[in-house]
Parts: sequence; C-alpha cells; structure tokens
Amino acid sequence: MPDKENVKKKRGGLLSKLLGMGFFRIVAIPVSLITSIVLARSLGAESFGQYSFMMTLLAVLAVPVTGGVRSILTREVAIARHDEDLDRFKSVARAAFVWVVSCSALFCMLGLLAIELSLIPDGEKWSYLWIVIVMLPLMGLGAVRDGLLKGMKEPFWVVFLSLFLHPLFLLAIVALVFWFGELTVASGLLSQMVAMILVLFLSWFVLTSKESFSGARQGERYAAGNWIRMLLPFFFINLIKVLGTHMAMLLLGFMDTDQAVAAFRVAERGAYFVGMALVLINIVIPPYIVEAWRNHDRRKVKKILSQSALNGLLLSLPIALVFIVFGENIVGMVFGDDFKEISYLPLVILSIGQLVNVLFGAALILLAMTGFERDVVWSQLLGLIVSAGIAVALIPLWGASGAALGTVAGHFVVNVFVAYCVIKRVKIRPSFL
Repeated sequence: MPDKENVKKKRGGLLSKLLGMGFFRIVAIPVSLITSIVLARSLGAESFGQYSFMMTLLAVLAVPVTGGVRSILTREVAIARHDEDLDRFKSVARAAFVWVVSCSALFCMLGLLAIELSLIPDGEKWSYLWIVIVMLPLMGLGAVRDGLLKGMKEPFWVVFLSLFLHPLFLLAIVALVFWFGELTVASGLLSQMVAMILVLFLSWFVLTSKESFSGARQGERYAAGNWIRMLLPFFFINLIKVLGTHMAMLLLGFMDTDQAVAAFRVAERGAYFVGMALVLINIVIPPYIVEAWRNHDRRKVKKILSQSALNGLLLSLPIALVFIVFGENIVGMVFGDDFKEISYLPLVILSIGQLVNVLFGAALILLAMTGFERDVVWSQLLGLIVSAGIAVALIPLWGASGAALGTVAGHFVVNVFVAYCVIKRVKIRPSFL
C-alpha cells in the first residue's frame, strides 16, 4: 500500500508540474505577441526588421556558447544527484560556467575587433551588432541555469523563468520606454538585455535555494578536452535545431531588405497560432505515449496519435481559414498598415504549412519517446538543407514569400521522413496515413 501511495503521489506531482508548465507556456504566448505588436507599431517595418534580424543573429551566434550546455548539464547533474555525488555535481556546474564565460569572452573580443577593423557588412542594422555581442554571455548563463534546473528535476522553474518571466519583464520594460521615451532598435535590444539580467538575478536565488554551489572545483572528468568531447554531439544537435528555426530569417537578413525580414516575422507570429494546438499536444501526450509503448500496446499508441492529430486539426483549421480569408485586415489592424500587404501572403503560406504539421501529428514526439532520437536528428538536418536551398533560390524572386515557401517545404520533408521512420521503426502508421 505505501508503495502504491508513493507512486500515486509521484504521478500527481508530475501531472501538476506538467499542468503548471503548460499554463505558463500558454500565458507567455499573448505576452510575447503584445511585445511584438508594440515594437512593430512603434518602430515601423524597416526598424522592426532590423530588430528582428539582430535577435535572430543573437540566437545563431550564441550556439557555440550555449550549444549542448543545457543537455549535458541536465544529464550530468541528474546522474550526480542520483548517485549522491556532490563533487561531480559541483564540478560539472563549475565546468559549464567556465566554458560559457571563456567562450563568451572570446566571441566578445573577436566581435568587437571585427567592428573596430571595419570587417562588418555595411548597413544601419549592423551598427547594433555590439549589443548582440554583449548579450552572448547572458545567453550562456541562461543555458547553464536551464541545464542545472532540469537536472535537478525542476523543469517548472525553467519554463517560469525563461518562457514566462522573461517575456513579462521585456513587455514591462518596453512599455516603460514607450511611455517615457522613444522606442528605437537600440532601446528594444537593450530592453532585451535588461530583461535577461533581471531573470538571471532571480535565477540565482532559485538555484541557491535548491542547491549549494560553494566550494565547486574542476574534476578531471570535466577537464577542457573531456568537456569538449562530451559537448560536441549535443552542440551539433542544437546547431541543427537553431538553424532550422531561424534559417529563413537569417537568409532574408543577408539577401533581402529589412522590410522583408519584418514581414516574415509578423507572418511567423500569426502562423504560430495555427500550430499552437500541436505545441499543446506535444506538451501533454509524451507520458501517455511512453506508457503505452512500454506496455507494448501499439493499438493505443496509434489511437493517441490519431486522436491528437484530429483534435489538433479541429482547433487549427478555423484559425487558418480566418487568416487565409481575413488575414490582410487582421495584420493591418493588429500590427499596423505598414505590414498589411507585405505580411499577408507569407502568413497564408506559413498557416497552410502549420496545418500540414498538425495533420502529421505527434509522429516526431513518438520517435523521440521510443528511443529513435537519431532519426529525429537526421530528419531535422534533411529539412534544414531543403529549407535553406529553396529559400536561397526563391528569396531573390519573392522575398518573404520565398522564405516562407522554403520553410514550409523543409517542414514537409521533415514530416514525410519522420512518418517513414515511424512506419519502419515503430510499425505504426502516424495520424491520417
């Protein structure tokens, strides 16, 4: 009886954590959207495009600093806590901190040197590069925080601090700047920096309340050579993920105008609502998939996939239809007339792409939950190559719409490859197939 009660308590605790994380992730969506609306309407298309490109560049440049740190910390901290190895726990925390600080310092020096030697491309947006460079250490420290908290079985705090509190602080700071001063690209980027610092400051209190990090020392297992070898696989996985997310914006920033970047960003924000059902499904169903799979109940796994895809489609289809029919007016009303014409077609393309993603359902989650993570990585790499190739070919012709077509094509390739792997590995036909 006590064992059953403990199991029930653990399940209840896990469920409450999942519900809490889901709640804050959902609440964070309108907060981020409102911030984007304020920035877009205040800055205008050209300046908002510059701001969006710089934030995209920050995410890509941060990969060498943050890439793999979250994953390796999560694994090593979880092992250390399970084995009650305090020395290992402290050593890995210190090694991650040293890595982030060292890489950030190196990148800051190289970036500032490039600016000083005029090696940076011409254009107004590149004058803000120094702010992006200064934010790199903050991104790295955020990755260390997330990895430590996940390894300590505190994913709620990761979601609360990173996905809820940071957007909330950013919105408050942007609102203050808008009310008392003038919103510019520089003030928008600096607002991001201040929000990061505030969240990191609060993170320190959360971490110290969970564990003591005093007396940490570098162990042999985390010497520079060993650390890099451990980090490399996670680094490449993270690199593929980040590039897959930001490739279209990155290519637009280099190949087209700032207005095209802004148009794509606004379209992305709108299309996200079409795919939000799949995001919520992917939060909820992993434990159910794992349970059914461990019970060798393929019929239940198939049922979970089919029902989740159908429910997702029923939620997503009306939103997509509204954007397709009334999208131009909605964009103009929400983001301003500057975006009314330039964002409508990319919004339609991305919305249709999100519908296709929902139709394929949670097949990617199924692969990851059943031990076929390597297939997931290969699918994302293949999708990235296709997306980049098509975007490079179409951006000179159609700008933001070309980038949107590249993005949708990449996602479609990922879905088809994942569906094939599910049929081959798991012996289940995903969703509608």
